[in-house]
Amino acid sequence: MATKEKTMREVIEELKKEYELIKVMNYGDSPIVITIKERGGFGADKGMTVEPFDYNTGIPGFVKLTWQELQAVHETCPVFRNGMLEFEEEFREPLYYFLRISDWENLLFRHNIEDIIKNPTLEKLQRIVALTSVSQIHRFRSCMLQLMNEDERNVSSKVERVINMRFKELQNSTNRSQSSIVLTPKDAERPISQEEASSMKEQMAKMEAMIAALQAGQTPAPATAAEATPTKGKTKKAPAKSAGV
Repeated sequence: MATKEKTMREVIEELKKEYELIKVMNYGDSPIVITIKERGGFGADKGMTVEPFDYNTGIPGFVKLTWQELQAVHETCPVFRNGMLEFEEEFREPLYYFLRISDWENLLFRHNIEDIIKNPTLEKLQRIVALTSVSQIHRFRSCMLQLMNEDERNVSSKVERVINMRFKELQNSTNRSQSSIVLTPKDAERPISQEEASSMKEQMAKMEAMIAALQAGQTPAPATAAEATPTKGKTKKAPAKSAGV
């Protein structure tokens, strides 16, 4: 354990020498305002706005912070602890170690929220029910609406119900640690994909065409030789072969 700690500290020291500024990204749909309080209470607080994800370019909003600013933001805002702001993947482990966030792999990053909504399981949906922050459930609702705008089949009605119910509970309840939502296996049924929906439509069209043909009195297609049933009675003899054939 001590060796691992020392190794991680060495990695952080190397990063500090190589990078004076750390890129902090916002993959969400809303801007995030962070405040950097001056140490010792001297000077004015510094405010920054991290713009939202740009769906036209596919680029997240970002700002660059010094190591000291990174620590100052973490001390006053939960944006790193709740996954609202993210680091570049290759730097995540040492940076979360630097901020003393040990369970960073279980944070609700944007891609994790999208996965919970699109590929629900009872365990994943329980994370929605367990939310106690209004800002966090807002992130789920925002992501859900974005996915539904892209394609309604991205979100099942059951997942939508769970998110909306928990949203109402957190808005109206004084005890946010409790929930009346009872999950069942049906809540985790995933929505039909576009490929599956297209295949179902194609099969339905074929069935409708067959039914229409039968109703119109059309003769069904002739059976194949393997499907033909022999008639009862004497079997007609085949003509004798000619000599020499």
